[in-house]
Amino acid sequence: MLLEAEPQLSNEDVDFAEGQDEDLIDSLMRKLSRSREQVVGWVESVSSTTTKAS
Repeated sequence: MLLEAEPQLSNEDVDFAEGQDEDLIDSLMRKLSRSREQVVGWVESVSSTTTKAS
């Protein structure tokens, strides 16, 4: 999951309601000092890894 992949994040950093994905991306961009493309790619890669492991 995101917290396991990036230990500097807290539950509050990744807690968001459905439809607030843009807010999550913006928040992660600031917190991780990464571009939008980097954050989206990272979230997608972590999500696909988690889905495959399930």
